[in-house]
Amino acid sequence: MATGKIVKDKRLQKLLERLDKARTEEDVKAAWARHLKLDYDTSDDHDLYSPQVLFEFKYDKKLSNASQFAPVLAQLLYYLHRLKYHQSTKPIPMEWCAADKNEMVFGNVPDWSELYSDNGALFDWSLPPSNPDPRLVAAVRSHPAFRKVVARDMSIPAEAAALMAELDQRFSPQQGFRFGDKKLITEDNFEDVYAYWAEIFEESVRNGFKPSRYFVNDI
Repeated sequence: MATGKIVKDKRLQKLLERLDKARTEEDVKAAWARHLKLDYDTSDDHDLYSPQVLFEFKYDKKLSNASQFAPVLAQLLYYLHRLKYHQSTKPIPMEWCAADKNEMVFGNVPDWSELYSDNGALFDWSLPPSNPDPRLVAAVRSHPAFRKVVARDMSIPAEAAALMAELDQRFSPQQGFRFGDKKLITEDNFEDVYAYWAEIFEESVRNGFKPSRYFVNDI
């Protein structure tokens, strides 16, 4: 990435300088985490997470190349599948983002729901996300939404500034009113779902009735 041109936004300039110095995928992730002020959370084995955006980072993947980008997006779908069916304490974000030291790609999570909501009939979700099912990769490439996804070049200052403006908008308070995909409540995650619900609402419903009664009505 060329950082010879000075960017007026000092915060963005710092990000571009850190990305230029990145030598590993972890360096790229650290640069973005610092820029976005997101805490590292590796408990669920995915890259940076926020309720608004799920991130996947690579070092230098050529995201503008469809054959290189499709497996990266398939990897993101593995993480969304886990969020929907297994990781009950995290909401499913409305957006996903893939980035390396040179490029960034945004997309809408609901556009891909039909793929990551598969219950195992079509794709093998037991595989490591970094080595996704080839059938899922093929389905990603043939999906109508794939043609709408465009990798943006971070080495162009004006393009980088526009991307940061879009990203900041995704973290705006107004985005909190957008509702993403619903999680599936099963016998495997029911207790975790209740614990998460109780953490948020339990004190608000204490009036002589057990909170569990409200929880059942709520779901």
